[in-house]
This record gives sequence, C-alpha cells and structure tokens, in this order.
Amino acid sequence: MPHQNNINQQTQNLPQDFLQKVQSIFPDPKTQDQILNSLTSKPTTFRLNPLQNNPKETIASLRSQGFQPKESSFHPHSFHLTFKTQKDLQHTQEYKKGHIYLQSYASQIPVIALDPQPQEKILDMTAAPGSKTSQISAYTDNKSELHANDVNTIRLEKLKHNLKKLNAQATVHNLPGTDLHTKFPDNYFHKILLDAPCSGEARFDINNPKSYHYWSNHRAEEFHQRQLKLLKSAWQLLAPGGILVYSTCTFEPLENEKVIQKLSQGNPESLKIIPIKIPGLKTLPTLQEFSKSELSKTIRIYPDNHFESFYVAKLQKQK
Repeated sequence: MPHQNNINQQTQNLPQDFLQKVQSIFPDPKTQDQILNSLTSKPTTFRLNPLQNNPKETIASLRSQGFQPKESSFHPHSFHLTFKTQKDLQHTQEYKKGHIYLQSYASQIPVIALDPQPQEKILDMTAAPGSKTSQISAYTDNKSELHANDVNTIRLEKLKHNLKKLNAQATVHNLPGTDLHTKFPDNYFHKILLDAPCSGEARFDINNPKSYHYWSNHRAEEFHQRQLKLLKSAWQLLAPGGILVYSTCTFEPLENEKVIQKLSQGNPESLKIIPIKIPGLKTLPTLQEFSKSELSKTIRIYPDNHFESFYVAKLQKQK
C-alpha cells in the first residue's frame, strides 16, 4: 500500500486497485502522498474573457464587489478566488455576461502549450463543452480559422451555448474525431488540440465517491486504443511544421506517454516532441521508464490544492 503517514481515512476509501496503481507509477512515498492528498475539490478558478470586456475593467469590478481574486502564477488572465464562493461569483453580471469563464487551472495549460496565433487554421478535436475552444478564441482575438468538433450531440449544445455567451467564434462539427478526414484534407491544420477522453484519475475527489465509482483498471487499454485512433487521425490532419498538443487528466502511462510513444514509433522521421516551458508552472519528475527518452519532454503537472495533474505532450510534424 502507498505511504500511510499523511493519508487520511477518506483517501483509503479510493479503489484499492487505484491506490496500488499510484504506488506502482510513483515509487517515491512523498510523491504518492502529494498525489493522493491533491484529490480534493479545488478553489474556484476562472479566466478573464477579453472578447466580451476589457480584462482590467472586469477584475476591477469584481474587486469593487468584495471579491479578492488572486492572479495565477502562469497567466495574467487566470485567477482563483480567495474570498467569497463560486455561487457568489455566478450571481455577478461578469459571469452572466461572459466577461469571465469558470475553468480549472490545469485545464488551461494545454491551450497555453498550443500557443494559438491569429490567421492559423486550428482544430479542437474533442471540444465540448467549449472551455478550451473559447480559450483559443480569446488568445487569438477571434482571428484564427477555428474548428470545434465533438461526437456527443448533447454536449455539443453546451459548446454552442458557451461559445455564444463568450463571443467566441468557431465553426462547430458533430463527427467522430476519426472521421474528420471526410471533412478536411490531409495536412490542413497549423495547430490541433486533442484533449483526449480518458479515465480521469487526476479528477477524483476523495470527498465525492461519484467521481471514481465508474473507474476500473481494466479500461486503460480500451482508452489507449481510442486515444491512439484519435491521435493518428489528428496527425493525418496536421500540416508539416504544425503543432499538435495532446492532453489527459489521468495518471495512467498507457493513456499518456505510451500513446505518444506508439504514434512516434509509427512516424519516426516526421514526429518531434517539443519541450513545454511555461513560466510559473510546476511539474512532476519524468517517470523513470521514460526519463532517458524523448518522452521526458512531455509533462505531468504537479498536483496541489490548485492543480490537477494533467498530462501534456507537444508534438511537431517535421517538414
């Protein structure tokens, strides 16, 4: 079993297979403790939306209403609440008018790694409910050719609602990610974001059994195959010189490094892993298994009271 000293009884209620997995992936007892103790609800975090209002005016207005938002370490438009509640924030005009958008800190990192630019052709491959699509829109000032796809029809409606509320402009598609080649030619996109469906282990909440009751260790291979198919489809659509960012919110290497490894093995001449350097972002050490390979350039976000441990890889297709 993982190191016991600082692990409370609630943590022990997590699935035993999961606790053993954490021990296997992260042999260091302190890292085990850090990961398991991070599996709790996080402070309310949000992103300022410059597409609807001047960010300085938005934050000044919130402060005048008694909120005490604190700027994140990694982006000047990202904040967390230190006073008042999420419900209080949702009652403000800033929230109702789309001047802000509630989004976890870790969820914002893949788009920062993608570094979207105006005029680029960009695809958010599994986009609903629109958090990262709208973030791309904000970072490019609605000046990119942005496409947002999701296979889930119900979640797609939430995506459309959020884009409209936030004044984020994107063309929306409702296709399996593996069928996007029927809509776009090969080598079409300059940037692609694949925030892949995953087992969601980094988002378990020890205080909420519903967050992990569905989990099964046996599903990792199923997710791996699904993720690899999506990744191969994305690679086909990516232009030479283009950037693909792959992310998950899980610890399982089979859904993270080993998916990238498999794609790399199939494209040894054209795939280059790009290091991710985001000032103010803390990361975990590379897993020993991958520490001497190019996969050491991919990152796992250091989990704490504000961040879930997302995995993020940045790939470039060589010309």
